[in-house]
Parts: sequence; C-alpha cells; structure tokens
Amino acid sequence: MAAIAHQLGLADDVKRYNDRAERLIELMNATFWDEADGMYYDRNEKTGKLVKVKSATCFMPLFAGAATPDRARRTLREYYDAETGLGLGQTRFWGFTALYYGMRLEWQLRYDASSLDKRIEPIVARNLGVAFEG
Repeated sequence: MAAIAHQLGLADDVKRYNDRAERLIELMNATFWDEADGMYYDRNEKTGKLVKVKSATCFMPLFAGAATPDRARRTLREYYDAETGLGLGQTRFWGFTALYYGMRLEWQLRYDASSLDKRIEPIVARNLGVAFEG
C-alpha cells in the first residue's frame, strides 16, 4: 500500500502504511518467534500458546520479510537437514519446496525456484551460510 501511495504522491499515507508495516513486523516477531527453538510457530488463539509443529508455515515471517538474517538462518537450520537434503524427514523434494515457500531471498535475487527447466541454484547456501549436499 505504501508503494501505491508513493506512486500517487500521498506522502502522509506512505508514512502511515510504512509505520503500520513496521508495527506488524514487531508484533509478528513478538508473537510467533520461539527463541529457544529458533523457529516461528503458529499460535493457538484460545490459549495464546505457540503450536510447536514445524511446517512450511514456519517460513511465512521469512517470506514476509519480518525475520532478521540471524532468525532466518536459525529457522532454516532447525527445519532443514543440510547433511541429507531432507526437511523434517520428508522427501528431498519437500525439503527444497518448503524452503521455496519461505524464502524472501528468492524475491530479492529474482530467482525462480519453481522453474523446472533451470538448474537449481544453492542461493540459500551462498547467501545465508546453510550448506547443501548433492
């Protein structure tokens, strides 16, 4: 919304939307981040407790750009086994696919991991220091 407001020359709206985005990022980090586990989790809205199930949704704060680089690295290391190429005991394909859904890095690098006719590039390994084998 801030980008649209900027294009329309609405400076007050740009500031308002940017301030709101910053506040949402703060809330996302305060609400869903588990420091001990190094993971973002869903939350049970009735109890207010985190639902400690690791899944592709744990990557949504990364995708939204809310995670710091350190938290992104920790989340990846908790979820993805660089020694086997597997994500939580799933198939090798699922491990790579889950990374795709959560990585804003691909947007920043203009990398399209969904393209089946291109070579898979180790962008996470190069940019976040997570090693991939094979």
